[in-house]
Order: sequence, then structure tokens, then C-alpha cells
Amino acid sequence: MGNLEDALFKSRQISLEEGALIASGAKDRNSLQSYTQKLSCLIEQIPLTQKEAGEYSLGRSLFDWLWLQKPRRFKSGGPFRLTEVINAHLTRNTDQVGNCLGLTLLFNVLAKRLGLTAEAVYLEDEFGDSPHVRSVVVINGSPIDVEHASPGGYDFEDKRPRFERIWWSGRELVADIYHSEGNLLFHEGKLEEAVAAYDNSLLLNPRYTKAYINAAATLLVLNRQEEAQAYLEKASLSSTS
Repeated sequence: MGNLEDALFKSRQISLEEGALIASGAKDRNSLQSYTQKLSCLIEQIPLTQKEAGEYSLGRSLFDWLWLQKPRRFKSGGPFRLTEVINAHLTRNTDQVGNCLGLTLLFNVLAKRLGLTAEAVYLEDEFGDSPHVRSVVVINGSPIDVEHASPGGYDFEDKRPRFERIWWSGRELVADIYHSEGNLLFHEGKLEEAVAAYDNSLLLNPRYTKAYINAAATLLVLNRQEEAQAYLEKASLSSTS
């Protein structure tokens, strides 16, 4: 674990931009600086008139501009790491940029750079048994949902019961990068590494029930039943806390 990650896990307050880049593979200062410069390049491409708009219009302009640049930007199962999403957005030979987590990370980081208040909501069963995440821009105290799976997703009308929505800050979004990394490693058969990734996710978000359950499932495959049971007990506690 590098020094940047050490600092990330010990920090009580996490910068979404820096935390997401570190969790996405920017493990040294040079790499981190390279990606912050790429984000600055993206910001500089947004027309000045959009930057001077009111908060609601500014958020919509950012959302519409991102879709205009990459009209097929959402890809289910696509990249979730912020580094890969940035590269995909800046690359001309690809039109697909990322999955819901990757696009939420990019939008929120850019929105925060533009002075907007951007958070996220996590929906456990948005598409059947598949979890989902989307941005939320807070305008004058009112949340505006931003659904990145659709070009018409700005100010998205969510008809789901509110109790099924879990509010995520930057810390939880960064935790989900590690959780997604764990899922990827599991499917690649790298089970020990998957457990380590889930543990990293839980260091940042100790209430992430899904990460406890997936870690337990991985430990069961490794025939480590007692450890798996401990994770399941923590999952039960996290879901009721």
C-alpha cells in the first residue's frame, strides 16, 4: 500500500477528486498531478457562457456538454475507475466512457470544480438485483437527481420510495471504487486480492453492507467459513445501524 493510500485511509475528510484518483490507480504524486491536469483540460473546454450560468443551468450545461462530447458515453459494465473514465473522455477513438459509478465520479468532480454541491445516491436494486449510483446536485437546498445512463437524465424524476435511497458523499463514492475493484478481481479468480479490495472499501465505508456480503462470499469460496461468518454478522449490523 503506497503512502497516498495510507493517507487516504487515515483521513477523516476526503477530497473526492484526490481520493477517487488514488483509488483508481494514481498511486504517486506525478500520476496524481497528471490526472488533475487532464481534469483542468476538460474544465477549460467548457464554454465560458456556461460557467457564468446559475447553478441549475450550470449543472445542466455540464451534463449536456459531457453527453455532446460522447453521445454513447454510458456503458453497463464499463470502466468505473476515474482515471480510465478521464482517459476515455479525452480519447477520440472511443465513444463509450464508463458505467454509472465512473460517470458519476467524473460529473461530480467536474461539478465541484465549477463550484456546485454534488453528492450521490446509491440504489441497491435499481435494475432488478443490480445496484446503481447517480449524482445529486443540491440547488438552494433542493436535490436534483442526475441520471448518467440517459442523455435526458438531468433533473431526473425518481419514482422510487425515498427510503430505498442511500445518500453517499465523496467518501462512499471512493469506497465504491474499491468495492468494484473487488468484484472485478473476484471474477478474475484473484480471490485473496478481492478480499483485500473489499476490506479497503470497508475502511472508508464501514456501513457498506454489500461489501461485507461480497467479502463473505469470497471467503466461502476460499473455504474460510469462520471469517466469512464474521463478515456476515457485520453485514447484519451495518444494515440495521
